[in-house]
Amino acid sequence: MTEVEKKKNIQKILWVVLFHGLSVGLWGTFKLLWIESNHIDTTTISRMISLGSLLSCIGIWMISMKISRSKIKKLTLISMFVKFLCLFVLFLENQHLTEKMIAFFIIVDIMMDAMITASIYPLMTCIKKDDKDFGKKNVIRYIAEDLGIFIGGILVGRTILSLPFHYNTFLCMSIFLLIGSILLLLQVQISQNEIEEKVKTTKQFLSYLKKQSVLKSYLGCCFLSYLSWSIVFDLQILILTKLLSFSVTTATFFDLFTNLAADGLGLLLLKCYTPKKEKNGILFKYGLRVIIYSVVFFLNRNSFFLVALILVDLLSALFEDQMDGSYVNLVEDRYQLMFSNLTDITNRFGTAVGVFFAGILFPYGLKIIMLAGAITTLGLVILRFRTYHLKEKKQALN
Repeated sequence: MTEVEKKKNIQKILWVVLFHGLSVGLWGTFKLLWIESNHIDTTTISRMISLGSLLSCIGIWMISMKISRSKIKKLTLISMFVKFLCLFVLFLENQHLTEKMIAFFIIVDIMMDAMITASIYPLMTCIKKDDKDFGKKNVIRYIAEDLGIFIGGILVGRTILSLPFHYNTFLCMSIFLLIGSILLLLQVQISQNEIEEKVKTTKQFLSYLKKQSVLKSYLGCCFLSYLSWSIVFDLQILILTKLLSFSVTTATFFDLFTNLAADGLGLLLLKCYTPKKEKNGILFKYGLRVIIYSVVFFLNRNSFFLVALILVDLLSALFEDQMDGSYVNLVEDRYQLMFSNLTDITNRFGTAVGVFFAGILFPYGLKIIMLAGAITTLGLVILRFRTYHLKEKKQALN
């Protein structure tokens, strides 16, 4: 395959990422509200999302440990087709499916999304391995998802050319975008001769990890980080619309603009400022979050809760190079991919547990949600300091 052909195929994959990101942005934002409109309570919804996230870990494990690179395209296409079938049934049988049937299709949809996302970059490396392409993929995905949210926020509740835009309409739009992704991916050509299969070293990796106290502690931080975040933020659209009586449009734009502001602030500080010591970053990013949650818990006012969401969201993207990059770079090169996949699995497991507890706490109101967020984040701060000191001790010995 010539360099020109490789470039064209990479561009096709990036278009796949764009279409899939738009699909996720449109459907993912309104998924919870779509489920709720089918008369399913919040606790049950959280269990669906939690189980889907938990089972996603199995899918990612399969990709990293069991699926050869030569079969990545086939796996991605199968995942997209299964997702298409799930969404098509949900769209066609809206308001007619039983709760168990909805739960089944939603869980499978979440699993397929995780497998699609996890398989895209390995698919790109079958053609060409390039750090810039990896960066482009992430940027396009984030922009596409935010654009999907923006489009949904503008159109929801409106009628254009006699077409009403409600949750099921966005589900239909998501299906068409997914079909576009499938058609584009079918056009991607991969030369099997250029794929170098690598022998899996799972046992060696686990033996290596067993001796790395810093990395094991860091994985614990990843778990607690996603758990504490999910308890407060993963049901945010339902909190805003059900507990705070926001309109769907207002809630959608609140979510969109806080995310964009957080990403912008994170990028700005990445270029302009990094704390000299990691412990200062831990106190600023996570310690301040504990204080914010605690203040809202004791004051127990809705207006303070909104301010807390904005502030914590702004803090979320800070110092990621120091909080994560400095630990990932400790991993030996030959184990980087496996450790990256294990980190992703740990993050999703934390999300699954966090969403599960979010559903349990939802009926008790904002005050209890804030208390849970404060306690879990405090645990994260303690573990972060332990991990930091373990890393400093290891570097001193070296």
